[in-house]
Amino acid sequence: MTMQIKPFVSLKTLFLTLGFVLLLALGLTLAGAGSVQAQGRSGYEYTVQPGDSWPALARMVGLSVADLQSANPQAVRPNGWVTIGEKIFVPTAPDAQGVIHVVQYAESWGSISLQYGVKVRLLQGANPKLMRANQVLYREEQVFVPPAANMAGLTQAGQPAPPPAPPTPPARLPPVSPPPTPPPEGGAGLGPAAPPN
Repeated sequence: MTMQIKPFVSLKTLFLTLGFVLLLALGLTLAGAGSVQAQGRSGYEYTVQPGDSWPALARMVGLSVADLQSANPQAVRPNGWVTIGEKIFVPTAPDAQGVIHVVQYAESWGSISLQYGVKVRLLQGANPKLMRANQVLYREEQVFVPPAANMAGLTQAGQPAPPPAPPTPPARLPPVSPPPTPPPEGGAGLGPAAPPN
């Protein structure tokens, strides 16, 4: 007598379940990609940190408050506050791209910010998953460096903002000479006095 072992789950059920899961995953992936493409914006996300405000964020990323708020209408509140942990989209020029920096031995937020010319706070806000209580970075971690040089803001037509005017040199004044010293009274200390006439 031969004994047949029935599988716990039939192959048909297994394949149907696997197919459903794959279709669901593919659908979610395509839906996410479609929403990113539909936005058609270039930029990056910044995570709001304690002490941030619209004016401070705008100064830090090189945009006007109005441009930053128009890119983030969901984050604009009547009281003008931003919420800690909130994601703010920072638009950049279409050709501007950030850099992925691989952390080397003894590098810190400060040394990386100096190397790329961006503020530490901007680096940390663009990399919230790398933030730790002691602010340490580990070797081989990948830090996204936002495009600092190309964040100068966009005009309404989507064109890069014109470069700022060069600073005017200060006016040169002629050197000032001290006023002449008046002679001491009685002629003391000037040498021999002239004979009276």
